Amino acid sequence: MNKPLTPCLIGILIAGMATSCIKIPTASVQLVTSLQTQGNSMHELNIILVNALFAEKKAQVSSFIQQEYTPSIIDNYFKKLPNLTFTKKETAEIIGSLIPEINKQKDDMLTALEQNRVKLVTRLDNDHIYFVTGSNALKDLLASAGKLQDANTKLDMNITKASGGKINMAAITKALDKLVVSGGDLSSKINSLYTDIDKILEN
Repeated sequence: MNKPLTPCLIGILIAGMATSCIKIPTASVQLVTSLQTQGNSMHELNIILVNALFAEKKAQVSSFIQQEYTPSIIDNYFKKLPNLTFTKKETAEIIGSLIPEINKQKDDMLTALEQNRVKLVTRLDNDHIYFVTGSNALKDLLASAGKLQDANTKLDMNITKASGGKINMAAITKALDKLVVSGGDLSSKINSLYTDIDKILEN
């Protein structure tokens, strides 16, 4: 998922109009309004895509726990026991004793996904706030030459933040995929997810 281009377009408008002394056409305000509408739509789309990505990974976690992790845990547990024969009831009781720990691992994985989903959505929301504030400042700048200096300061600050906050969704997807692959310690993979997401958001 690519970063929307709208904040960058607003930035171009700043460079081309806000710092010049030429007469600004009234249609420029309409253009900024149009770009702002596009930015709002792209923000909504970004949120939908992030939520869809994490919903898919949560489903993969559930499938992984049920189809791979649980059978593996049960099989390894019985391999470690002496060569004994268990009744169906005894076997069911042994398996039942393993289920709470298996469910805990599943809950930990799902919690890690949810917390990092919220972290990403919050980042997108914050970036969008900067974009909205910056584009509103640009409209003020275009609409009133008397407010040029104040609008310019407010605009520069917020557009820089909006256009600078890039989120690498390919890297996010790769980090999520590592959580549901076979093999490895689940606790370590959960910790790695938190670390990977934080590093991606810092860049």
